[in-house]
Amino acid sequence: MIKRAISVYLALVAIGLAVQFTTWTIYAQASQRARDAAGAVWDVIGWSMLAGLVLTLVVTYQEKQRRDAGTSTSTRQWLSANRLFYAALVLTLAFMPNWFASRWGEPPNEATFWMVWYVIDTVTPVVFGVTAIRLWRTASD
Repeated sequence: MIKRAISVYLALVAIGLAVQFTTWTIYAQASQRARDAAGAVWDVIGWSMLAGLVLTLVVTYQEKQRRDAGTSTSTRQWLSANRLFYAALVLTLAFMPNWFASRWGEPPNEATFWMVWYVIDTVTPVVFGVTAIRLWRTASD
């Protein structure tokens, strides 16, 4: 039951982030009120991403540990588990300083700051989506 709940959460965050990322430039240019609304949505998504990254790290680390310890694990399964864990780890390491800077500080370099966010916002839905699908499939295990 917990695996399914985490799976649904990660899928919803992935979908919400993908939709917000692809549409925010359209409605954020409409008016000041729309820009304020976009900022509020980004705040909610940021906190949701933080929780999702923690969940993803825990889940993918557990899967990595299970595959590392398993004697019947194929190379493909081992690579898949390790690849997803390290992708989540790199994503978290990229997310944290940018998120803290956007919430409570000033970005060190405006162009670099936004480029990193573009990478984070395009990779996160993929990592969350793959993790959600895997969790859903293994929920009965």
